[in-house]
Amino acid sequence: MNVRVPPMLLVLGSIGLSACDRNPAGPISELPVERPTRPVDPLTARAASTTCPDRCAYLLPIEATGGEPRTMSVTDDARVTGLFVDSEGAMRSAFSWSSSSGTRQVVPRTPFEGATPRVWGGNSWGQLVGQVDERAVAWEPDGSPVPLRAGPENEVIRGDAHAINVHSVIVGSGSSSADPRTRAFRWHYLEGFQYLTPEFTSGAALHVTSSGLVVGYWRTSDGPRGGDHMFTWTKDGGFRDEGPGHVRGVSDNGHIVFFRGSWYYLRKPDGTVVDGLPDLPVAVNDWGEVVIDRIAEGCGAGVWYAGYGLLPLHSPDPRLPRCEITSINSWGDVVGTVFSPNGAERRVAVWTWQGNAWRFGH
Repeated sequence: MNVRVPPMLLVLGSIGLSACDRNPAGPISELPVERPTRPVDPLTARAASTTCPDRCAYLLPIEATGGEPRTMSVTDDARVTGLFVDSEGAMRSAFSWSSSSGTRQVVPRTPFEGATPRVWGGNSWGQLVGQVDERAVAWEPDGSPVPLRAGPENEVIRGDAHAINVHSVIVGSGSSSADPRTRAFRWHYLEGFQYLTPEFTSGAALHVTSSGLVVGYWRTSDGPRGGDHMFTWTKDGGFRDEGPGHVRGVSDNGHIVFFRGSWYYLRKPDGTVVDGLPDLPVAVNDWGEVVIDRIAEGCGAGVWYAGYGLLPLHSPDPRLPRCEITSINSWGDVVGTVFSPNGAERRVAVWTWQGNAWRFGH
């Protein structure tokens, strides 16, 4: 069986890079996307978590050699991804960590001399997306940049790449010389570039699931009568206006957390909507567990679920009493950072049910 070129390396191959030397695994779009056997539902998992019914909290052994850590995601195979930033918040490097492989650090390189990369998202394969000098860029796991191009002139998209899924489908917001409005887009190494929102409108695609569901927002028109609406897009169904609102988080199976006015909602994959979510939801998993930021209890964040209400999260280190949470996976594992009151020290932490702690080396 011949080794084939992974996604996006097809693009890089045009400038003479050898994909076989770089990644012998084959194309991501043809690799099996294996989800681990799911744990029991959150209520059962909590009932078995007798030592820590609000989730056990652990510091992860991620050395902040490249600056202060900021987490981006935790995958179902317990891999944590994030960035190291400097004191001004500028990215220095990206990292991934698992209990089996430890910390892997990479510096995304710039394709434009003198410009600083900004990374907004990544996938479990180590590919990253973001922007450099206001142009949409992706990066391979070794930090090689791939400017995203579109149109007959093959020009680099002006804008941001916000998210990438396990099949290297990239979504974001961008424009071109042919259409100067910043619109939601989708890009794939085989299928190219396409706008997702209607002509003569602006917007952004912010999330893309492994099944290809894209969620974002679009502005129905410019001017004082214009309004931001949430939208969804699928290959089969195309663009769908979901009414006024903004998305806050999307799970891989299609749970969507969004706000409309000053209220927060959870829309389930079957279309039913749960209202009255606590302020401020930031992420949701396949069970409908929602990470809530800015609460008064614990370290300042918690997890809400229809079956158990709002459970506060607590810092694993009393010297670092505050927390900033970014992600939750379908196992109910939560990742973020804990930090000191003056912000001088920050560490990566995980909150997990007792029965899942072994996945993080405990």
